[in-house]
Amino acid sequence: MNLQILSLQEIMNQYNVWQLVRAVEWIRDLENMLAERCQEGFRDAFLPYEYTEKHVKPRLEFCREQCEVAELHTPLRRLGGVLHGKVNARAISNYDLMVQLQELRTDIVEDLRFRRFALVPFDKTEIYDKGIPAWQTVWKRFPKAEHDTREAIDSYVLGLNTATVFHAMRIAEMGLRALARRLRVTVSHKKGPMPIDLADWEAVITACRNEITRLRTLAKGHKSALRLQLYSEAAEHCGFMKDIYRNPVSHARKVYNAGEALGALTRVYDFMQFLATAMGRL
Repeated sequence: MNLQILSLQEIMNQYNVWQLVRAVEWIRDLENMLAERCQEGFRDAFLPYEYTEKHVKPRLEFCREQCEVAELHTPLRRLGGVLHGKVNARAISNYDLMVQLQELRTDIVEDLRFRRFALVPFDKTEIYDKGIPAWQTVWKRFPKAEHDTREAIDSYVLGLNTATVFHAMRIAEMGLRALARRLRVTVSHKKGPMPIDLADWEAVITACRNEITRLRTLAKGHKSALRLQLYSEAAEHCGFMKDIYRNPVSHARKVYNAGEALGALTRVYDFMQFLATAMGRL
């Protein structure tokens, strides 16, 4: 079975509820205007062509777009049926259009009873809005990290804290293995050398530390010493994350709260930014 994992942006379409509220407000405004025309003796008349083109059709289209995003099927049938046909053919009176709009609002309310929306707290909204652009530097150096980054941020804003830590560790693992490849380390197993991508964290970190120690005995000059110091700091970052986050979350030893999840995501962000900058400079 091929399961496609969608991001929050793909699932929610960055949907803001105010858009649906605005659509309903515009429909109500049209109702009120039509009610006034009916009271003025234009009950069976039609709206002027210019007004229909400039105000009625755009508002109905906006309403349709919001109903499509929210999957409100009953109002969509009305919008695509009698309203679409008669409004475009200018074959609906002021009174009939007013009644159809009233029923459209009722359709929206009724369908909304069977829909669920995720509320993102304001502070997390800010993290989401600012977090995605902040990762661009990392993604340029580590393109494959983008998917898990978005998954981690999506999980955090939705309150899935342990999932946040899980995806954050997947991102960190990409950085660790990139560091190992930069150092050209060899990871050994009982049966001999094994690919870096298949070795566990402990083996890769140990190999990186051993290689850094070996290179220090050969290093000459300030630049070499600086490079090894940066690599050493990166390896120590990985060792810390392995013990605090990676092992517990991978072996179901701990459930994380919001503060811990944000801490893990922040630490991984700092680590990956550090690697992206260091590898670009050295």
